[in-house]
Amino acid sequence: MFYPLLTAVVMLGVGIGALRLNIQRPINQAVATVCFLSVLIFSAQLIAKHQGALYLIDRTSNPLPWVRLKFALIGLLSPLMVWVCYYVVSGRYSSRRNLLIKLSPWIILSGFLFWFPFTQGFKPDDSLPGNVQQGPLYYLYFLPMLAGQLAVCISAIIVAPRLSGLRRLEFRFITIALGYLSLVAVLVETVYATWPDLPGIHPLTRFFSYIVYLVFAVSAWSVTSRRVYHSGQVVLSIMERIIVIGLVGLIAAFLLHVLSSKEESPFVTATIIGASFLLLGYADDKLRGWLKLKAEHKTAATVAELHQVACAELHPDRLVRRFEPILRSFADCSFVEILTEHGEKYTGRTAELPISALRETGFLRDGWASTAALGRMSAGTDATIIQRFLAQAKLDVIVAPRWTTREPALIVGFGARESNLPYTHPEIRLLRELANVAESLFTRAKLSLQAQQAEQLASIGRLGVKVLHELRNPMATLKSFSQLLPEKIDDKTFLADFAEIVPKEAERVESLAQQLLDLSRPRTYNFQRADLHKAIEETATMWRPRAEESGIKLVTKLNAASPELAMDANAIRQVLINLLKNASEAVMRRDADRTIEIRTRDDATCVVIEVADNGPGLPPEIRNRLFEAFMSNGKPLGVGVGLAICHEIVRAHGGAIRADLAREQGAVFQASLPISPGR
Repeated sequence: MFYPLLTAVVMLGVGIGALRLNIQRPINQAVATVCFLSVLIFSAQLIAKHQGALYLIDRTSNPLPWVRLKFALIGLLSPLMVWVCYYVVSGRYSSRRNLLIKLSPWIILSGFLFWFPFTQGFKPDDSLPGNVQQGPLYYLYFLPMLAGQLAVCISAIIVAPRLSGLRRLEFRFITIALGYLSLVAVLVETVYATWPDLPGIHPLTRFFSYIVYLVFAVSAWSVTSRRVYHSGQVVLSIMERIIVIGLVGLIAAFLLHVLSSKEESPFVTATIIGASFLLLGYADDKLRGWLKLKAEHKTAATVAELHQVACAELHPDRLVRRFEPILRSFADCSFVEILTEHGEKYTGRTAELPISALRETGFLRDGWASTAALGRMSAGTDATIIQRFLAQAKLDVIVAPRWTTREPALIVGFGARESNLPYTHPEIRLLRELANVAESLFTRAKLSLQAQQAEQLASIGRLGVKVLHELRNPMATLKSFSQLLPEKIDDKTFLADFAEIVPKEAERVESLAQQLLDLSRPRTYNFQRADLHKAIEETATMWRPRAEESGIKLVTKLNAASPELAMDANAIRQVLINLLKNASEAVMRRDADRTIEIRTRDDATCVVIEVADNGPGLPPEIRNRLFEAFMSNGKPLGVGVGLAICHEIVRAHGGAIRADLAREQGAVFQASLPISPGR
């Protein structure tokens, strides 16, 4: 009696769990119905077995009524259980009334099958243990059961390809138990009814009668307990629970066999079943934690991914667009749209929502709203505003950061799920936690950008003063030459000086103006997979004629094994040009043997670009402030913004730039760019 009792307890637990998780979900309701009805069948079977055992002892009990009741319940409930799950899981019904209409042929068939076992033609009254007899209706009983199961399997084969996403996956796993395995079980039972003396057929019937319900229980347990999973996780979850139940069942069966051989008692059986369920819960929890199938594992991984993206993307508007595919993957939905606060409204890529509309509703109080839960909001205008917005934006749910007490910096909208299932309260709680993380990172990026813009404005002001000071000398020179030109138009010496000095001073003015533009112009980046070595070679080819003209030898040694990076190639070229310009000015202080090298090498998760020169090196007094604006080191054609721009560009790529300060002669600038910055 251990196996029917264990199966009944498992089915009862799965049914209660399905309703407790989400009593409003049709799949959970259908699963619970199947579980509770199967408990009735196994209860009748347990009583029949108990009465049969008593009959063999004292001949006073009569198990036949209970045997008939068991077969009657199987005939009445089995077709209905199978077809209810078929229609509900596949979604092939429009309403409860429509579902009853679709089930009506099977309700009529079940009525006939319920009546069969109570007739003499099914089992005669003297069919008792030791003298089991079958009537002609007993064999007829299995034919409609077989036809019904065959119809389910054929329908499942036809319907499954028309479904998509998680609904298809759920449908296939449920029909494995209630379709294909049930068909095999009925076939085996039919063979046993026809040829009861066939070797091994009796234990095979017992095996399939239990395995059908246990496989269904595992599938239902995984499907109904799912929070925010993608298809692969559902498969892994079902496989994990099959393994756990199989191992615990084997241990329980072995213990029952060993202990019952010494003393057979209901107390021993009940103790083993209770211990088995405790072990089942413990093993399931540990194995799901090890396989990272718990919701908190997926949430933690998503939070880590959001932080990784926030480290790589500094601009707040681009950051929220980068957040959207991450949140869409987590929620397993069609799309995600993040709306950020702009003045008196929230705006996204396609949707807008006035903040005043939120103040008039319960959204700021509740923190979320969905198409499936508008009944929870106040009637009238409140529900209409939110409902209209969700319909126009084609969203199923919108959430605010979980701990906000004011208008949040952003709200997140989620489209329809791949499974077309509504979002449950536990899922919405997780989505709000992720929205809270997204808001924190967005706010940090926004404040960082504001600080950067403020610093940039201050830098422009300081630069303006310095540029005006630097412009005085070339402007004074140009003014003097322009005043003297009419008087000395025929002076060849003056004209030679004019031809040499004026272009240099004009170049100096142009250089100062360009640096002012470089610092003040807002930089945007177009990150794409590109070959770093190709960008370096192109820059070196462009710079080499200028270097050779000044007697500088430009050498490239590109040894990095993974040169393809996610980068803005034009921005990296700008970094190289600035570094080459500084190196060229440094080596020009040598009389001969002027050399600049561009090198690349691998360093863990980065590719390092090195620009080295054999100039006089870096003065100690400026080494700690190299990448600050206006550190010009006395250069004639600069105000010291080149390295500051290099620092900003490399940082935007998620990398770092430094100078090798250990060298006494020459200088080496090293820019590290991550191979996988999360772009």
